[in-house]
Amino acid sequence: MKKIVFFGSSHFASECLRTLHNADDIEVCLVISQPDKPFGRKKVLKPTPVSECALELGLKLERPPSMKKLAPLYMLRELDYELGVVVAYGQIIPQRVLDTASVAFINGHASDLPRFRGAAPMERALMEGDLESALCIMKMSAGLDEGPVLARYPIDLSGKPDIFELESLMLKECQRGLLEVIRDVENHLAQAKVQSSTGVSYAQKLSVEDAYVNLEDQTSHELDCRLRGLKRNYGLIFSWKGKKFIVWDACFETGAATDVEPGTVIKRTKKELEVALINGLMSVKTIQVEGKKKLELNQFLAGSPIQDGDKINSFSI
Repeated sequence: MKKIVFFGSSHFASECLRTLHNADDIEVCLVISQPDKPFGRKKVLKPTPVSECALELGLKLERPPSMKKLAPLYMLRELDYELGVVVAYGQIIPQRVLDTASVAFINGHASDLPRFRGAAPMERALMEGDLESALCIMKMSAGLDEGPVLARYPIDLSGKPDIFELESLMLKECQRGLLEVIRDVENHLAQAKVQSSTGVSYAQKLSVEDAYVNLEDQTSHELDCRLRGLKRNYGLIFSWKGKKFIVWDACFETGAATDVEPGTVIKRTKKELEVALINGLMSVKTIQVEGKKKLELNQFLAGSPIQDGDKINSFSI
């Protein structure tokens, strides 16, 4: 029976926690997640998905405001546990905390390390148009995602998954990988591979600026990649009649020659809206105009004056 302390916050992490809890040979001694945060217009405190999962499963739960404080350190020093298991926790864990596990701390990271260390590895891989990625289980160190890799599970991106599809693929590999590494951790540690010093890149946290479209520079292929990465958070933000014109879902045809200015509506029917782009076109599926609700295309077109020849513009602040 392997005794672990689980650190995580996101829905992705909560599904990994559930998998580990259900394993007969793993005991989750403690769950540590981020503190509850204000949510919605009324700023009601809401627990993280991992906190909700831990409470549902009857696991001991702590939500320290910072792992740099002494209280969580002393608490972990009192526990008799072998492994810290970290998945999308969202806080830096100091070395002195990593040293409280009798064997090691391990981390499930959704990128092909050392590419895309940091906060948004899946989104950045899609936005950059990567054709392959991997789920890596690594031994944690004090540096940001710099520890040696214990196991690597390749993931093919050539089929152009969006962020929802990629997260599902990554989750399956993370669940499998954590079980395999925890059950044979000594062997994996013995065969750990130090990350290469070349090819290092960082997955910066997403921001709304990532969604601002520049029609003069960004090609159809580039916008396709960008939307697949931003579909959950921001979509692609254009400007139309002085308001934000947010495309949440679309199909892209790359290589289609158009002799009109990028952003021009080249086809508008009751069920279709096609926009010219550099070296291609965009067929819009889901739209949101600033101040309005997100709408499927047929709903939007039923009440919209947009016509063939109209211009959707780049967004600028």
